[in-house]
Amino acid sequence: MTRIEDKILKCPAGELIFAEGDHGEIMYVIISGKVAIYRTVEGNRIDLATLEKGDFFGEMALLERQPRTASAEIAEDVEILQISPADFDEMLKRNTEIAIRIMRKYSQRLRHMHRLLEEQYRSGEIHLETASPHIPKTKGADSLLGNLKSVERGNLFPINSEQVLVGRRDAATGISPDIDLTDEDILNSVSRQHAWLDYRDGCFYVTEEVGVGGGTFINENRLVPGRPEPIQSGDQIRFGYVLLAFYPRV
Repeated sequence: MTRIEDKILKCPAGELIFAEGDHGEIMYVIISGKVAIYRTVEGNRIDLATLEKGDFFGEMALLERQPRTASAEIAEDVEILQISPADFDEMLKRNTEIAIRIMRKYSQRLRHMHRLLEEQYRSGEIHLETASPHIPKTKGADSLLGNLKSVERGNLFPINSEQVLVGRRDAATGISPDIDLTDEDILNSVSRQHAWLDYRDGCFYVTEEVGVGGGTFINENRLVPGRPEPIQSGDQIRFGYVLLAFYPRV
């Protein structure tokens, strides 16, 4: 039986793990250090993301059995765990959180694509007949529904839609949630996709995502993951260790 220690690679900065177009079925999880993901377009390097401890990459080739779509280079001496297709199947059977994390990543990528399409449509770069019919309309600043205010720093986070995602930036994709708490969260206690804030039937609700580690609290009462909880003006909501006060406008 192969020990997990035998699957760990130690690589120095500057080493290429794989190149765009390579064939391979191994994905990687970063134990320590940093990895740069980039593509080469017309001879020019385009950096896509810098991944850190806890991030994973190379999963597209593992899942799709297709050539690598980007290159991965060691940006800072790393230890990385190699995961083969057989390892991956076994991990999914034992821990469904792995599948949830991957699903979240692709969900965020899809949300990001929809936003880009909507921005291009609004700017006139694409026409109505070429835009996705499923892109939701986002409320503008004149339809502000409310704010979340940082209790510690006083920063305001506007709520401009009837459903917003609260979390922190995903280093693997560069995608940010609607309410990005990355700069507030010095202890990295907030998950990338931490909770949803919804407005419906004249009331606001907070719903914590399943699998979140840092927890979500309303006036220090712990939320049950997946269960919407109503909030009112002045309520204090804690996402991980980030404390925000809620002030509706509607």
